[in-house]
Amino acid sequence: MAKKKTSQQPAPVKDKPQAPAQDQAQTAAPARVTTVSLTTCLVSVVVALALGLCIGSMLPGFMDSRQAPAPRPQAAAPAQQPAQQQAAPQQQAKAGLSPELNSALLKLQEAVVKEPNKAENWIKLGNFQFDNQNPSAAVTAYENALRLKPGNANVLTDLGIMYRELHRFEDALKAFREAERVQPGHRNALFNQGIVLYYDLKRKDEAEAAWRKLLAADPNAHAPDGTPVSELIKHLH
Repeated sequence: MAKKKTSQQPAPVKDKPQAPAQDQAQTAAPARVTTVSLTTCLVSVVVALALGLCIGSMLPGFMDSRQAPAPRPQAAAPAQQPAQQQAAPQQQAKAGLSPELNSALLKLQEAVVKEPNKAENWIKLGNFQFDNQNPSAAVTAYENALRLKPGNANVLTDLGIMYRELHRFEDALKAFREAERVQPGHRNALFNQGIVLYYDLKRKDEAEAAWRKLLAADPNAHAPDGTPVSELIKHLH
């Protein structure tokens, strides 16, 4: 009997340094597999298939990148772009955030204003905006980080997830492919390509190709729930 596939849209997840402990209870962030960073992909195959995005560096078993960091590519030289041309964040409190989160946001904004040419400041701001479901601001921060320091596969992967939140599916796919280009075999980037290709762009053959490439890099690749990627491929058609 042919297996049925669900039409449910997958929920995005990511892999990056975790928000401060005092903020976690109030932060509506994607699920984490550990207390350190976001790396949960909703992939459940019983009769139906529901898939989620994976972020940052996906190791075998979708381990947290701080537990066993994936190798990062050599970063290119910072882009020659005047600081004043970068999109500066507004230094103001955001409605809906707790006082603690607003305080953290203001500090991150102050950091990028003080040192706008420091890529790490923009990455931290982007991670905060990702966690607090502000994809437009996260995209701006991640794009600034990549202008200053291109070639960060994890940032490219997280940027792709934020593009997808904004329904910029082709941009998301481009970001995931660039992440895999600069870091060949980047597991999350390959997995996420399959998600966008299958669910959003309806290009099933390309989705399968991305996942088979993932299996070539890691024959034992599997989702957080333990489902092998090889099993997921069987449900694509």
